[in-house]
Amino acid sequence: LFTTRFNGSTRRGIGFDMKELDETASQNMSPLAGPNTFGHLGFTGTCVWADPDKNLIFIFLSNRTYPTMENPKLSDGNYRPKLQGVAYRALKKL
Repeated sequence: LFTTRFNGSTRRGIGFDMKELDETASQNMSPLAGPNTFGHLGFTGTCVWADPDKNLIFIFLSNRTYPTMENPKLSDGNYRPKLQGVAYRALKKL
């Protein structure tokens, strides 16, 4: 129930974020994540994603608000999806 899309044109589920299916929109996770991936992007930079298709959970803990709440580096660099992609590629090599 919590991973059901609230509206077919959105990335929001009833309880979790879902993968953005519109490839022209800003992506909230790695393109390597499966279409059923769900999770949460936190305001402070934390993120957690569960990919049931690939049996993978990705957790990234950070403090985006240091030294100030206006610190845009984590968002501007798109680091969370990039790091998630690194994890997918590393596991693919195993």
